[in-house]
Amino acid sequence: MHLRVVPVAVALVLSGAALSACAPSPAEPDRDALQAWVQDPGTEGADVLASLTATVEAGAEVDGPGDGVIVDFPSPVAVDRIEFTCFGEATVSIEAEIAGRSLTRGVGAEGARCDEGTVALDADYQAEVSSVRVNVPQTDVATAWRATVYGAEG
Repeated sequence: MHLRVVPVAVALVLSGAALSACAPSPAEPDRDALQAWVQDPGTEGADVLASLTATVEAGAEVDGPGDGVIVDFPSPVAVDRIEFTCFGEATVSIEAEIAGRSLTRGVGAEGARCDEGTVALDADYQAEVSSVRVNVPQTDVATAWRATVYGAEG
């Protein structure tokens, strides 16, 4: 009797291992829901300097100098942080470039999952910041993203 149980148990364990190795790919987003997400104005507040938004398709090549969305500030600002969110089930790479009078600094994150919430990028840059560029050079499925830049003017 024990001999019949063991082969069934082994078969179940092997089946489970095979299924877990074939994890499903993230679903392509509903295009209407994606567009509605893009139309949302995002976060507002006294410490919000800018909100950058874009859509990106899987496999798109947006990894060159100057790619992404750039905000140029009319007068120097101090940047405290950048909070990044994206739509759907995508896994993305994030790049941010903070440029000031005397220094340009890059920050980012690899393998950020959109369905896990906000990613805070360490962007504490108290020098005179003149621009911020944010880019998503890689995504596994189409998505939209928003980067909110926090800090203070002057």
